[in-house]
Amino acid sequence: MKKRWLQTAWGILLLLLAGLQGLEAQPYRVEAALDTNRLKIGDQTRLHITLHQPETANVRFPVVKDYVAGRIEVLKSFPRDTLTGEETGQITIHQRYLITSFDSGAVNIPSLPFAYPNNGRRDSILTPPVDLYVETFQVDTTRGIFGIKGPMGVPLTLMEVLPWIMGAVALGLIVWGVVYLIGKKRRREPVFQPARPSEPAHEYALRELDRLYDEKPWDADRLKQYYTRLTDILRNYLWMRYGIKTLERTTDEILGSLKQSELVDDKACTMLAENLRFADLVKFARLRPGPDDNDASLQQAYDFVHATKYVPETAQESEQEENSSENTHSGQQA
Repeated sequence: MKKRWLQTAWGILLLLLAGLQGLEAQPYRVEAALDTNRLKIGDQTRLHITLHQPETANVRFPVVKDYVAGRIEVLKSFPRDTLTGEETGQITIHQRYLITSFDSGAVNIPSLPFAYPNNGRRDSILTPPVDLYVETFQVDTTRGIFGIKGPMGVPLTLMEVLPWIMGAVALGLIVWGVVYLIGKKRRREPVFQPARPSEPAHEYALRELDRLYDEKPWDADRLKQYYTRLTDILRNYLWMRYGIKTLERTTDEILGSLKQSELVDDKACTMLAENLRFADLVKFARLRPGPDDNDASLQQAYDFVHATKYVPETAQESEQEENSSENTHSGQQA
């Protein structure tokens, strides 16, 4: 009797040891949890699935489709995160799903199976079921039924209007630029007028005429170049002295502009007209002037600059006084 009792005790002990070994031989654990178990209808929450497994094991995750239990919609599946487990050789895999539900009431997320290898065959372990309660909106039945409200007006912000303002300004600048260029083209004026030099106009003209006289380009049979430089000096002088736009304009256009300028000396106007027209004959009609004509054109340019140069009023008064004193002195001598 005692022997039979010992055999039974040893058998129970062996079964307990085998059960403990079996528990230790089960290195797979799964968990399921929600960020919140209560949400309003149409709101969203995250479902977390966690797997603890050996590092070298090949465990198949459950296939989660667009709907779970027919009432929970899976909006997005996030990438899995793999972490090293607390025990040696163990890893933790974390999977997240973004879910929602448009049915009110209690919803049960069923267990999800994970298939893992076990002695040449496949066993499965299930996640615990998770309860989710979807709350609907409270409707006040004591109030009447109202019609559907129209779209609400949203005030415009500066950032919404700014692209239209910038587009209108850019379009206005483009139109203004086109009109400006067309006007310049019709008047035969340069698009960009160079800035006026700061020195007096007559000083510039006399210096350039002296330089032209020293070079004497007509001696080297460069008459066209000589008369071109001579007229350029006079054109720049008119622009600096009277503000007449002379670039890319004909002689007749320049002389026409003189009528609206401050130049009132008819003799000086005649002198300038003769000089410019004679130079045009040399440049465009292939006129061959003589040496006397070349000297006369240069001297005529000198005379025009001296006759039209700007003289301040104080200088004019002193010059008139000197002239009157000279006339009085000559009269007394007579």
